[in-house]
Amino acid sequence: MLREIKKNIYTGAAMVLVCCICWLLGQIVEEYFIGSSYKGYAKANMMVEEGKIEPKLKAPIPRRNPCDLMQPCPPAYYPFRISSGVAMMIFPKLCFNDQRIFQSNSGKLGRGMNIAVFKVDTGALVEIKSFDMYEGDFSKPMETFLKSIPTGSFIFIATHDDGGTR
Repeated sequence: MLREIKKNIYTGAAMVLVCCICWLLGQIVEEYFIGSSYKGYAKANMMVEEGKIEPKLKAPIPRRNPCDLMQPCPPAYYPFRISSGVAMMIFPKLCFNDQRIFQSNSGKLGRGMNIAVFKVDTGALVEIKSFDMYEGDFSKPMETFLKSIPTGSFIFIATHDDGGTR
């Protein structure tokens, strides 16, 4: 029994000695190999926080694609985004070639069908018209307008409030 107690004391002492040696080696490595660069980093970080120097690394400016699309369009294509309105509260939106055409405060929107026409070759806006289908029978004027649009034009149609007749 006495031998077991001595054996446990020697084992415990050896473990404490090994831990002390590992700690001492860690201190030596930190002081001679890591310490100077770490202290310099800490000092520079403190100077940035105090506003004495500007940080060298800056976050990259996020890229913005036309019409807030997730991915850019290929070079020969026009980017666009369109959404119809909901009731009278949410207005339709049209963005074509990074130009906001239909917006809530643009004054170009009306209840019913909102139509925008663009030239294919230049992407220029030709005309915007609104047809209030709920107020009366505007299907013939809308048909006449659509037939008058030159061939090869882009036509975008978005509804606002109600796109049908009574």
